[in-house]
Amino acid sequence: MLHWEKIMNDDILTVAGSYKDLVGKGQMKFGIAKKEAQQQVDELKKIVEQLKKSNNSVMGFQKSLSKISRSQTHVR
Repeated sequence: MLHWEKIMNDDILTVAGSYKDLVGKGQMKFGIAKKEAQQQVDELKKIVEQLKKSNNSVMGFQKSLSKISRSQTHVR
C-alpha cells in the first residue's frame, strides 16, 4: 500500500466521504491507476473498520473498569 498519510486533512475534507472522490485523490496524488486506487481505498476502509471495532472494545473495557473502581470506593 502506498503512503496514504500523504493525503492531507484538507484533501479528506474536500472529498466529504465520497468513495469516488477519494479514489480520484489517490490517483492524482500517487499517479496510480483507478483500479489500484480503488483497491487501496478498500483496504483503508477495512483498516478503519478494524480500528473502530478495537476502539469500541477498549471503550467498553474502560467503562467496566470505571464501574469496578466506583463500586470498590463505595465498599470501603
